[in-house]
Amino acid sequence: MQSVQYFPVSPGEDLEARSVDPLFELADLLAQLEKSDTRVEGCRRLHALVDGVERSPEASDSVLSVKRVQTLAGETMPLLLHPAVFPPEHWSCTFAEGLLKNPEAFQGKKLVEIGVGCGWISLLMLKDTEAHEVLGLDINPIAVLMARVNAWLNGTNADGSYRLTRSGRPLPEAFSGDVSDLLEVPLSRNEQFDHIIGCIPQVLHPDPNALSRLDDRPGQKDLYDLSNYCFEQGIIEDRYGLPLVARALTQSHLCLKSGGRITLMMGGRAGHGPIEEMFRRRGFLPEMLWSRRVSQASDTDIACLAQVERVHGVNFHFYVCATSAESIPARTVVPLLSSGRPAYHDVFVYQATPRCKSISQILQNLQKVDASGAWRDLDFSRVSETHAAFLSYLTGSLLRQRQAPGVRPQSLSARLRRVAQLTARFLRSYCLWVVDPSEVVVGIRSRLVPALLKAVGGSEDKVLVSGTLEASYKGEVEQSGLTPVIGNSDLADLLELDSALSPRVCIFAPAQFRDSAAPLVVRLLSQHADRHRDRLYIVDDSQHFQSGCEHTGHLMLKLLNNNSALAPNIVLLYRHISLPYEMTALLNVPAVLRDKLDCPVPDAASQVFYEWLFSDLLRFTVEGDLPVAPMFEAEEVPEGLAWQMVRALLA
Repeated sequence: MQSVQYFPVSPGEDLEARSVDPLFELADLLAQLEKSDTRVEGCRRLHALVDGVERSPEASDSVLSVKRVQTLAGETMPLLLHPAVFPPEHWSCTFAEGLLKNPEAFQGKKLVEIGVGCGWISLLMLKDTEAHEVLGLDINPIAVLMARVNAWLNGTNADGSYRLTRSGRPLPEAFSGDVSDLLEVPLSRNEQFDHIIGCIPQVLHPDPNALSRLDDRPGQKDLYDLSNYCFEQGIIEDRYGLPLVARALTQSHLCLKSGGRITLMMGGRAGHGPIEEMFRRRGFLPEMLWSRRVSQASDTDIACLAQVERVHGVNFHFYVCATSAESIPARTVVPLLSSGRPAYHDVFVYQATPRCKSISQILQNLQKVDASGAWRDLDFSRVSETHAAFLSYLTGSLLRQRQAPGVRPQSLSARLRRVAQLTARFLRSYCLWVVDPSEVVVGIRSRLVPALLKAVGGSEDKVLVSGTLEASYKGEVEQSGLTPVIGNSDLADLLELDSALSPRVCIFAPAQFRDSAAPLVVRLLSQHADRHRDRLYIVDDSQHFQSGCEHTGHLMLKLLNNNSALAPNIVLLYRHISLPYEMTALLNVPAVLRDKLDCPVPDAASQVFYEWLFSDLLRFTVEGDLPVAPMFEAEEVPEGLAWQMVRALLA
């Protein structure tokens, strides 16, 4: 939605009509206040206007009114109000309580308030905390006008002298206001903030067609309703009346400085579960700071919530009494309110921090490739930090290709060679296993193992499989035309079965390797295999394969450390899964078998992911006197594949 413009009288209409509308007087007064040569006279006019309205509210022909609120410091703060703008009430008072729970957190910070209204929360932050500056935003232009006027009212004296914020700045200089749909205006200016605060409408408008009226000349009620209702955005949060909040959260990633946070006033009608799930879906970690129970406002039509309950099978949370322990749904509250009885609901103040920096980078990249509308389908709650960093790389690849069309994406065959090279470097740096890249066989286990078995034996051969591996390997053995024989997990028993049954291949994951592979146990297996050179022993040590530097990871490789203790007919298998991607590496495969292996390569997405993962891990290694292979600069991912992977990870 674009910013709404408000012109009570169009240019060229009766100028007398302009003179009786207080908004024109206030706009003229604001212009006078913001000019240095007329500021003193403007201050005199402003304070005289407020005194007049406050002294004779009933006798005044103006629609303006004055309300006073108290700051934490005990100062009385006058607020000039207009019927098209929300006044201070229970919701915003609870919001103020939550914000000021830890006032020291705002020291020296730059804030932006979404839904500034008459400006009193922003002014409170400047008076009761040491916030450096506040930008107040509202889609209602009358609200922005009133907030700016109230900043001058509370930031000056009638003689034109300034009043200072708690941090020592003239208050009118520390506060600014803009008409903006959520954060669109500061986004267009690439502004960054330490803290985003706001109270955003959380009830769907009872008239979906009301949106079209806002494109013309909206009346005061239409503008007031902008602070009261929201419209569907075509996202899952629609069903709880939270689509605007969800969009604001996504935008916040693009406006927050590193270490920044967001604090929002939330209606508790949806319940904690949906509210916190929304924060997590949009990439934030939520924490509830404050809550109160308030009566349902009479100026908000909740019939739409009852309709949502019927359509989507959800229940909103209202209460019969202020002390009720259990809630009732909206469809019960509607007739209760119609009978003249009150109903209640909770309000919460939630603070949240971005889960990880990569999420902000993803959204920035999507915005720059003209895909900012993708926010509707994003669900960061199911994306690990590793995958978020990978998505940042993928979307960055798309952006670089758009900015430099001459870039040629790397071919998949080249990517596979690079995965093998990077795997070899990873093994050397993290596992102390020095191997030539040509000796590393990479692929997907479901394809590699059948290919290896076919290269080894005929259809009459048996394969001895550890009991714990039956579910994983029985089907692959049968697929290869061989006969699986299932043993248990004890190494001594497995070696006894091997001696008695003479299988062509053994696939082991001994229980003795589960916690740590002791040198004596490894030596026992290697000596046994060395006595049976006609057989192949596949040791699945995947449980110790970690994509990092964990002390217990890769223990068997570290113990062996390329020494001669490992028999040449023992193949080490390491499988790594980072859903939805998988890579399996085979080590110590005899050359005669490597030459016979004819198996499909890993899928393209897995190649790209593991190329990125190992490149990322290797950025942090210091290899000392070890021979260092050249570092590989990541090449671009083909656009179609990149988009496919982005959608798969965020769906």
